[in-house]
Amino acid sequence: MGAAGVALAAWGVLDVRERGRVDPDDPAIHKTDFTVYTAAAAALLRGEDPYEVRSPRGWRYLYLPLAAVLVMPLTPLAPQDQVLAWFAISVLLHAACYLECARLARFVSGRCRDPGACAGGTDRGGGGWLQVGLLAAGAAVLLPALNGLQRGQFNVVVLYCLLLGFRLVRTGRQPLTMMLGGAALSAAAVLKLTPALVVVCVILFEAVRAADASRRVNSPPAPGGPPAAGMLECSGRAWRRPMWAGVGVVLGGLLLVLVLPGAVAGWGANQRNLATWAERVLWERDLRGDAQVNPYSVRNQSLSNAVFSFGNWFVHVALDGPDDRVNRVAGRRRIAQPMDHPVVAPAIDVARGAILLMLLAAGVRLARHPDDAGLYAAFGLACTATLLLSPLSWGHHYLIWAPGALLVPFWLRGRMRRAALWLAWAPAALTLAHYAAVEEAGRVGLLGLAATAWFATACLCSDWAGRAAHDRPRGAAARAASASEC
Repeated sequence: MGAAGVALAAWGVLDVRERGRVDPDDPAIHKTDFTVYTAAAAALLRGEDPYEVRSPRGWRYLYLPLAAVLVMPLTPLAPQDQVLAWFAISVLLHAACYLECARLARFVSGRCRDPGACAGGTDRGGGGWLQVGLLAAGAAVLLPALNGLQRGQFNVVVLYCLLLGFRLVRTGRQPLTMMLGGAALSAAAVLKLTPALVVVCVILFEAVRAADASRRVNSPPAPGGPPAAGMLECSGRAWRRPMWAGVGVVLGGLLLVLVLPGAVAGWGANQRNLATWAERVLWERDLRGDAQVNPYSVRNQSLSNAVFSFGNWFVHVALDGPDDRVNRVAGRRRIAQPMDHPVVAPAIDVARGAILLMLLAAGVRLARHPDDAGLYAAFGLACTATLLLSPLSWGHHYLIWAPGALLVPFWLRGRMRRAALWLAWAPAALTLAHYAAVEEAGRVGLLGLAATAWFATACLCSDWAGRAAHDRPRGAAARAASASEC
């Protein structure tokens, strides 16, 4: 660990910091994304529109005001020092994400049953899978993590909020803890918007879990007999988790969207900023006019661009069609391609709908399973789905694949061992292939298409295993699991 720390420090000082250098005679020397946030933060402090200013790289700020508010303490520093400071903060956040993943994995694997003690403890089964799962998930997101560190991205903040929020919601015993978990989840959605899908899924699956627990604990112990003593009261308490988590999401969203930015920029200015963001980002269906956004880049591995890229590549190579690389440069005039055919966009929308339906079907099945590990796997599936449904999923966004690559194989390990091993190691192979040959792999949409296949396989395996387990009689074990929700 000492050598790794020294290497990270040297990398930060010698490479990452230098990417923040500003030279008016050579604008291309500035190669970091982080100054987009600090430029917007400085504009907020001056009372200006953060969506009008540009970073030294010439890029605009495209997020809700919260991200700019969070980096305000760094604005007095020179750009190079801003970048280095954020690099150090990001390294700590990556370590925190690893610890959160380890806690979730230990809890799911049975290594500990007390959520507060999941940072350690003795192995109670699944210890081998614990090391394998953490190693495989770490390998899967290693290159996206390094890419995000180098570019000064915010993805690690989003991932940490999701991991922390889910753990607090799932393992909390007090209403305040569950509310804090909901607030952490809402922070992820406010920072990047697409994690809102994860937030909705967490609340929905917790509600399904509560409804199923309530139904089971209130079932009579014998045909026609009355409910067991205390079960009706327990039924009401089973709903505390989704209820308090939902309250936390709403209050956290109000705080992070309205109160905190309003306190910094002023209520009226914040309202104008929100209106500008909605008009230019949320409702703008085509951001292609801004040279910083090129959705046709080989580095965009969302499902939509992966299908677009593969189709154009196939027509060019197999059918002697037009060159599929003509739209790769940001800011160039858009040239029509074979995949611009009117039937393609609706087909991609149908595929997105299928992904959402698979997620909901598998998630509900896993939520109804008495084993807590099912809900953890559903959380991992929801995180992965955001990569496929978003129109922009750059390579560094695949950091959010970590919960899926870790928690889904953990749940399947005792039910479908071969599938679990494949699902554990495939993400590492795919991200490595993408980064090793990004021009060629990205040209055929390898990562986006393969991640979609991984997701579909994970949903089908989870749903099948969950269905088989759910259909078996569970008796007292199921009743005990339901009572534990209370």
